[in-house]
Amino acid sequence: MNAIEEVVESEAIRKLRVRYSHAFDGNRMDELVELFTDDAVCEFGPAYGGDWVGKAEIQAILQRRDKMQ
Repeated sequence: MNAIEEVVESEAIRKLRVRYSHAFDGNRMDELVELFTDDAVCEFGPAYGGDWVGKAEIQAILQRRDKMQ
């Protein structure tokens, strides 16, 4: 990867992090879930519900938690 490609990739990651933060902070869970791939894995310890595997499971858990609030 050359220097230009590295900068482009870094900027893409930065933008993704910003989109994630804005969706999470704004409690826009549907928007947040769209940022994940179908085979995403959210790794949490047992105290936080363990691993969430796949976009569908991530969405289901976030929707349940959203209804509890």
